[in-house]
Amino acid sequence: MSQDNDQALEHSTHSRKHYAELVDQYFKYAHSNQLEEVVAMFTDDAFATFVVAPEPFSGKEAIRGFYAKLFQDYPHIEPEIFAVIIDGNRAVTEQKMTIVSPDGSRVVMPFNTNHFTFEGDLIKTLRVMGSPA
Repeated sequence: MSQDNDQALEHSTHSRKHYAELVDQYFKYAHSNQLEEVVAMFTDDAFATFVVAPEPFSGKEAIRGFYAKLFQDYPHIEPEIFAVIIDGNRAVTEQKMTIVSPDGSRVVMPFNTNHFTFEGDLIKTLRVMGSPA
């Protein structure tokens, strides 16, 4: 079987509902500062970029470092999800983010997107893009 056929078979084994549930789970963990749970959602060789970070992160441990610092610097993040679009093993979300600092000050990022690619039940790539605060 060719690689394209293998990928098509993998994509067909998971429903849109399944990927929507994984996206919901990611937002639950990522925005309630559940470090181990959010990191466990990534493949060992995952790749991630974040609007608030100048460099990309390769591998689960690098991604862990990003989230540990994010949760320390911003103990509360409030997403307002506008849309979730799923196509095969990919999902794109549109949301407004309100980031709360330890002193209680709030920064609103009015438009952000998350671009997920899943490998099985795990996140293989995540690209978080957004508008300036």
